[in-house]
Amino acid sequence: MNNNNYKNNLEDATRNISEVAKEILRNSNSEKVTENDTTSTSEYMSNLKDALNSVNKEIQESESFEEKSELYKQREDILNRMREEKANQRVYQADREENERTYNKQILGVVGAIALGVGTTVLKTIIENKKI
Repeated sequence: MNNNNYKNNLEDATRNISEVAKEILRNSNSEKVTENDTTSTSEYMSNLKDALNSVNKEIQESESFEEKSELYKQREDILNRMREEKANQRVYQADREENERTYNKQILGVVGAIALGVGTTVLKTIIENKKI
């Protein structure tokens, strides 16, 4: 086999490995997870907002000091849950993104190692063929 065939085989192998890596990364669930998480968080925050609006309305309509006091406590609880959800969402998102970066680096590392192995094998074969 001549050097051009080995070179073409190396290019084909590298291209195939690259395509496999792209497909693995493309099929990761990160977009779906982000979309589902965003939808879930939006729904939860919307429900909290509705509850907050309801409590605020009750506060305005209430004439009893004791009832207003209890409603203010409920309002504070809802506001705290909203703040907590926002903070948790930021932490969760950052952790998920870090895990995804680590996963992508691992995939690229494996692909690089395979490409290096293929290249080394082809180079060794070319050198051995020149000796003959």
